Amino acid sequence: SGDEASLQPLIEEIQNEVYRFCLYLTENQEAAQDLAQEALVHAIQRIKDLDEPSKFKQWVFRSTKNRFLDIVRRKKNKPHRSIDSIYTPVGATGDQTDDFILVHQVLSQLDPSSRMVLTLIYLEGYSPQEASEIMGIKERACRTRLFRAKERFLELIASREK
Repeated sequence: SGDEASLQPLIEEIQNEVYRFCLYLTENQEAAQDLAQEALVHAIQRIKDLDEPSKFKQWVFRSTKNRFLDIVRRKKNKPHRSIDSIYTPVGATGDQTDDFILVHQVLSQLDPSSRMVLTLIYLEGYSPQEASEIMGIKERACRTRLFRAKERFLELIASREK
């Protein structure tokens, strides 16, 4: 329809960010591709539910988060991690690749909520207020989760350096 055609540029603009977010959440390239595709199709189908068009991106991320949590609830087990499934940025140097792998490995040890808040704020660049809207929680709760997640992340990094 005409609405779907007008959405195409918006979808193209955010699809890589949505995929990257899904990759951090699922820790698996295939699962991330499936989740991202499902989230973007859902956004197109449910665009009439969007109250504030200026918050389209946050709305898609919140929908993606909800779909991920549904999957986690259904599976009730943590996905297994393979070093081969880690996405490495094109053009990364050896040290950058090592850092990237370390970050992914440490993130994989965190609970989904901690992994989500760190990913949204530090890797996707959202403010705590925007992240709280995506996560569907109050900003104060988001900041508390962020504080705890950072503490746990740093503990895990420190334990690897011993």
